[in-house]
Amino acid sequence: MLLESHQSYLRNPLTGKVFYLAGYIEQYGSGTVRMVEWMKEPGLPEPEERAHRMR
Repeated sequence: MLLESHQSYLRNPLTGKVFYLAGYIEQYGSGTVRMVEWMKEPGLPEPEERAHRMR
């Protein structure tokens, strides 16, 4: 899991653009970092990293 700031790339740029324009995405690649920050606020443990990649 990408728990630190990282470079992101879109596998499907058209779908990414649709979600961005609809307001579901504010910045590409920031989701995992924000998720970890949100979990720390109420004292939850960091998510476990699992090596799994769909191709």
